[in-house]
Amino acid sequence: MIFKAPYGGISKPPSQKVDIYLIPYYPAMEQFSDEQLMDGIYRKDSSILRYIYKIQLVRIERFIIKKGGDKETARDIFQEAMMVVYNKIRGKELVLSCSLSTYLFAICKNLWLQEIRSRNYNILDNSQLDNMVEEPEEDEEHNNELMELVKYHFSKLSKDCQKVLELHFKRKSLADICKVLGYKDEKYTADRKYRCKKYLFNGVTNDPRYKSLINGL
Repeated sequence: MIFKAPYGGISKPPSQKVDIYLIPYYPAMEQFSDEQLMDGIYRKDSSILRYIYKIQLVRIERFIIKKGGDKETARDIFQEAMMVVYNKIRGKELVLSCSLSTYLFAICKNLWLQEIRSRNYNILDNSQLDNMVEEPEEDEEHNNELMELVKYHFSKLSKDCQKVLELHFKRKSLADICKVLGYKDEKYTADRKYRCKKYLFNGVTNDPRYKSLINGL
């Protein structure tokens, strides 16, 4: 399934911002098609966002709590997943081979796995990442090279991105990151964290040294 622009006849996203955490939940909600949901996400339609958060957030909370997380982490992950979906819709990149609900859950699940892995990070100072992964001793040399590569690309990020990721790796919530860095709202914070993680991931995985390390496994 390919969702194509224009989205409901709109050539660009509206300027009005919607704080989804201030949208009340209602007990009865009509059903929407995936096309309507994607169009609503693109337009930041409050009724669509309300529906998605009412139905999906509870599901994600149950999954993450069952896996050892908490509601605050689940909320942050869901917010970030919604940002991923929005950016893909806006960039006309979203191709569905399943329902939007299944797709969104899969993103949340992957973000949760990334969160678990990120808890093995230990921030030493403002420009370093260390202890990226915990592996058997025989892989120590390989892991040291990988950590050095991550440190290098972390140091290439903007100071703002470094601060965002440091707080993220220390398991700070979106609300905490927003407050510490003085961002305007949690929506912007989620978008910023998503982009900074993407910059770091792309920097590492596109480095020829990373490919050599992977091929050497």
